[in-house]
Amino acid sequence: MRLHTLNPNQKYWVVRPGENGRYFEHFRENNIMCLGHMDAVPVESEGFVGANSLERIESEIRALENKKNLDDRESASQLSKKLSQVRTFVDDMSVGDIVFTLDSDRILLGTIKSQAFVDTTPLRGAESRRASATFLNYKLRRFVEWEFPKPRQGIPLVVRVSLAANQTVFSLENHKLMLNHWLFSMFQLDEKIYFSTKLSEDEGISQFHVTEFQRMIQKLELLSGLIQSGEINNDSILDDTLVNRVESEYVVKGLKAEFTLTTKNVFMSPGNIWSEMNADKTRAAIFSMLLSTFFSTSVDAEEYVALSEDVRNVTLKVAEKFNEHSKFDIFKSSIGASLDKPNKGIPAIKVTSKIPENEIIFPEDNEEGVTGL
Repeated sequence: MRLHTLNPNQKYWVVRPGENGRYFEHFRENNIMCLGHMDAVPVESEGFVGANSLERIESEIRALENKKNLDDRESASQLSKKLSQVRTFVDDMSVGDIVFTLDSDRILLGTIKSQAFVDTTPLRGAESRRASATFLNYKLRRFVEWEFPKPRQGIPLVVRVSLAANQTVFSLENHKLMLNHWLFSMFQLDEKIYFSTKLSEDEGISQFHVTEFQRMIQKLELLSGLIQSGEINNDSILDDTLVNRVESEYVVKGLKAEFTLTTKNVFMSPGNIWSEMNADKTRAAIFSMLLSTFFSTSVDAEEYVALSEDVRNVTLKVAEKFNEHSKFDIFKSSIGASLDKPNKGIPAIKVTSKIPENEIIFPEDNEEGVTGL
């Protein structure tokens, strides 16, 4: 498991792969996502879509709509949504943002790796029951680093309900914190560390065991601070009175409301406990080492490298000492608790060089000021 440091500017989006998920496999196989809203707009030369070309695309879409018979035209609301989705796809999304696409029973998670561009090359999807031998011709595109498909039923219910919206392109920013927890399990963002604990016991669980389990997690906040400040070191770890001193300080800090560890969402067993705590990078690294040792796993983090060997050794010794003293393993086992597994990796995303170097070129304007057909 890894302690991820998230970009606070990273956003979440949904781009549907055609009606009823028709182009799901095309998106997946080609590491791409596409939008068909500007397919009727004539383009003389393919290329990336910049601010100037975006304005021209919007003008062309309006002009094409105005050429239709009145009965065939989209409503003002429909046209506004179409133009808004094109602008979102081109202007609001950024490289590094996370995008979902889906069909009736699966979702794909991906990370955007290019700006928007126009390409008319037909794309073939994999042969499967969901993708026949058809071609995808939507020409407004972005490259995406897709991961493996996941069942839609596995995502949080609130997000799953949002995915039922019928828009082709839309934001999931209202569920950002929930998605961060679900996707990354343990992460650092804006001077806080967040982590998710999974409860797998499907019978009634003991309130005593849950309370003691949570109490020990709370003590890790205290211990991480004492290790960071140097109050617990290689000498003090050998002191027989250390446990009693920590227990006493735990009560005092609790009564003074000095702890910052909180639980935002609790889904009782089976389910998840999502928690957060104030922590700079050093303290987050120490806390995650303590937490992972208590759960008999390991966590990778760039911040570990910055910790001295003494601090790393003390952290591991403290975890072993207090794990044994608190009988944490007994409480953990009784409620089936474990650190939740992340649902997404963190690929090293760089802007791809596959897109054209030049901005798209449109045919010359006619006397009405737009291309026309």
